[in-house]
Amino acid sequence: MRKSFALAAAICCLLPASSGAAEFTELWRTGGFMMPESVSYDAASDALYVGNINSPDMSANGAGYISKVGLDGKVIEEKFADGLNAPKGTYIANGKLYVAGVEEIAVIDMATGEVIERLSAPGATFLNDLVVAEDGTIYATETLQGAIYTFSGGSSAQFVVDPALAGANGIVLEDGKLLVATLGDV
Repeated sequence: MRKSFALAAAICCLLPASSGAAEFTELWRTGGFMMPESVSYDAASDALYVGNINSPDMSANGAGYISKVGLDGKVIEEKFADGLNAPKGTYIANGKLYVAGVEEIAVIDMATGEVIERLSAPGATFLNDLVVAEDGTIYATETLQGAIYTFSGGSSAQFVVDPALAGANGIVLEDGKLLVATLGDV
């Protein structure tokens, strides 16, 4: 199923609480993506990288891909990187695009679009989002297990499994602390 991807590229200034809800203006809309899930901005290429799951059942079938999109909304390269397993969360660091798939993290060279490494997460069935720490450690949410996986030095491990992480979805690293949004909660 094709879906449109809309980006409100202009975020309104923070308004005082008394002035009501912020308003957004749509600058452009680009269609033709296959189940877009995540978008990351790369300052070096001044482009957006959009994950296309391309698998209604979220399976590890290698049909997923990353599209490269200009800030004007024009698709620069439909399949910048392909052969991915239902790519969801993306993160750019040190000239690499890290992509959370079903049971692995794919590491993509930003200069070539080639997958240069696949980091397996044994037992994972739904890696969802990820963040890369300054020391290179990767933290990834596992939605179905309510877990956080770590990847460091070429190996992976479950960092924490907790009922409070049921539906673990988005993740950020702020001031040395991991912040996790679950399906329905932050």
